[in-house]
Amino acid sequence: MLRSLLTRIKTFLRRHSLREEVNGFEPGVEKAFTLDQLLVDASLSGDELLRSIERQIVQSPVEIGVLFDQEGNLLVSRTGTTSGINFVHGELVQMEDGILTHNHPRGSYFSEQDLYFACDYNLAELRAVAGKKVHRLIRPPAGWDSIKLRNLWNSELRKLQHNYKQNRANRSYFEKQAHELPLKVVKLLSLYTEPQKL
Repeated sequence: MLRSLLTRIKTFLRRHSLREEVNGFEPGVEKAFTLDQLLVDASLSGDELLRSIERQIVQSPVEIGVLFDQEGNLLVSRTGTTSGINFVHGELVQMEDGILTHNHPRGSYFSEQDLYFACDYNLAELRAVAGKKVHRLIRPPAGWDSIKLRNLWNSELRKLQHNYKQNRANRSYFEKQAHELPLKVVKLLSLYTEPQKL
């Protein structure tokens, strides 16, 4: 019982994830939004450009990721599935120091994989459009600390698992805590930024 719940929780936490290349997309997922529809207004710069893109992708039923460099040049745009984006190697090598924005069709905060992705590919900023909010994860001045992130994540997850073992009757509370784990970890790492309104 506990093992099956933990498996479901891990699956739940992996939703909306940014991922490395995987063969193919989820079968049967319709991609209603195509990248041809994406309007990149070169007259806009910085935050205005990002907000313009985010207003376009917010309603997409699948995740769309758009990467810009620090000067606002479009580097990568990729359509994913309802639960993630699969970037190919040639796109991943361009991620360093970039600003990546993507939408979360289910309106959620960053996932565990989002956090690792920002660290592993040394993004300057990771943004997630969720409903009427844009969540932002900005690289700290000292740089990402992926070891600290992984250790803290694992520690907090073990605490949740232990608490669930002690009180299995309160399953909905545990699921809520699991859902809020990425936000808790971001706050504990002092990386939290207030979301912007879209």
